[in-house]
Amino acid sequence: MTTPGPYRIADGSAVAFPDALDAWTPAAPKILTDRARALSTRSGIATRSLLQT
Repeated sequence: MTTPGPYRIADGSAVAFPDALDAWTPAAPKILTDRARALSTRSGIATRSLLQT
C-alpha cells in the first residue's frame, strides 16, 4: 500500500508538499491557459473577463 501525497513519477519516491509546489508552480500557468482555451473551444463559450486575484 502506498501513502497519499506527491511522489516522483520516475521512481515512486515521496516528495514533500512544499517541494512539489515548487515544481508544479512554474508549469501551471501554461497548462491552465491551454486547458481554458480547450474548454472554451469545446463549449463554444468564452469570456473577456480576467480573474482578479
